[in-house]
Order: sequence, then structure tokens, then C-alpha cells
Amino acid sequence: MFTGTCIVYVIVVLGVISRACGVGLFPLMRYLKAELLVALSTCSSEAVLPQLVRKLEDLGVGKPVVGIVIPSGFSFNLDGSAVYLTMASLFLAQAARTTTGPVGPLGRPLTDEFTGLVRSMN
Repeated sequence: MFTGTCIVYVIVVLGVISRACGVGLFPLMRYLKAELLVALSTCSSEAVLPQLVRKLEDLGVGKPVVGIVIPSGFSFNLDGSAVYLTMASLFLAQAARTTTGPVGPLGRPLTDEFTGLVRSMN
């Protein structure tokens, strides 16, 4: 189900956006094939950031735009991962029926959320 949702999102949502911008989605994906494969296989886009910046500049995207958008997207991705890990740890704690600790019922969730936010900062 998740994979199907991702495929529909890429084809429909990104397809509409790329068509509105005058860019073909599949030609762009072919152009960025190596970067997409590395990011997918390593589960991290950090390894391909320099190549992605260079390729986007070669396509004509302005250097200031690439310099803001690509690093910002990477940082937001880290924040999303930190929130996901925090929610997953809270789910596991509830499933295992662990105690919340001496601070009360909000102590554990707040500690986990704070830890997750600190982890996401570079």
C-alpha cells in the first residue's frame, strides 16, 4: 500500500507540478537517475547533494535557488525523520506498557520529543 501511494504521488502530484512548470517528469527522472538510485539505495540524500546541485545548475536553475532549496529540503527531511523516530519510540513504549517515569504522564513523550528535535539539528 505504501509503495503504491508513493508511486501515485510521484506520477500524479509531481507529474502535474512538473507539467505546469514545463518540465517532463520522466525525462527529469532519467537525467537524475544516478542520484535517485543512490539516494534510494542508501536511504539518504546526503551522498548525492553535490552532484544534484551541479546537475540542477546545469539545467539552468539559478545558483541562489539551488543553494537554498536543496539544503533546506535535506534539513526538513532530517526533521521529518526525527519526528517519525520519536513517534515510533512512543508507540513501542505504549505497546510494551512501559512506565512514563517520575515526571508524570507527559515526562516520557516530552523527553522523547526534545531528544528527537536535538538529534535532527546539524
